[in-house]
Amino acid sequence: MAALRPRQAQAGQAMTEYVLALFLVTLIYALMVRQFKVLSLADHLLAPIKTQYAATYRYGHPKAKGPDDGAAVLHPRATSSGNFRLFINPEIQR
Repeated sequence: MAALRPRQAQAGQAMTEYVLALFLVTLIYALMVRQFKVLSLADHLLAPIKTQYAATYRYGHPKAKGPDDGAAVLHPRATSSGNFRLFINPEIQR
């Protein structure tokens, strides 16, 4: 039965390894956060979302500009003179 019990010298080894692993993970995370701030990586990663994806969502084209951006370029719009109305097609009932 003596072989099944851990020795007294090795009783805290697993806890020590977990603490060291947690320290390394925390250190790597802190270094990554610091690099994000120093190199402005967050701004570079978010730039396509703020410009291209937003324009695609608003206007249907990634390089489109709307009236808020200065001029309507590549912006789909309906123009007509006089009385102009848009109608939504009714649902087909079967």
